[in-house]
Amino acid sequence: KDISDLSLNKDTDWSKKMGLKAEKAFETKLRYAFTLLGYETKELGQGTGREPDGIAMSIGVHDGDYTIVYDAKARENGFSIGTGDREIYEYIQKKREESRRHRINKTYFVIISSEFNEAANIGPIREIYRKTQVPVILLKAIDLLFIIDTKLQNVEIDHTRLEYLFLDTGLITREKIIDSLGIR
Repeated sequence: KDISDLSLNKDTDWSKKMGLKAEKAFETKLRYAFTLLGYETKELGQGTGREPDGIAMSIGVHDGDYTIVYDAKARENGFSIGTGDREIYEYIQKKREESRRHRINKTYFVIISSEFNEAANIGPIREIYRKTQVPVILLKAIDLLFIIDTKLQNVEIDHTRLEYLFLDTGLITREKIIDSLGIR
């Protein structure tokens, strides 16, 4: 439940108890979040070289396995890509190739933060998509919690339905979550 505070780069009781800075605690909690959604997850991030913060794999999906490469951006005032697009491009290229070696041909890149300036991000994420053909998705931490809550209340939401969230480049809005997951 403290993902929202961590996404704002605020320490929580849990991060203090674990001896983690908010940014690192946010990365760890995202691994937990994707695990709750049923993905096989691996935390990468700090201390592992130039890597995204983690990967979440959907294995055994009837219409094709997929990988979500995710990056946590703990920011008090929201996140804008700015000059980080080259780094994102490198993350995508590297993890997509690793996924293909495991016969996973679909890759999505998700940036999770407290807030986004969609207008400032749309140009860079479209350019990344143009170069990689991998959708770049912006997801607010509070909306990730909404997805988890919805999944936990609706066991029929499987990875195929969750994948619909990641098919389009840009910000995942609450309305898109509701439409994609078929909830009312």
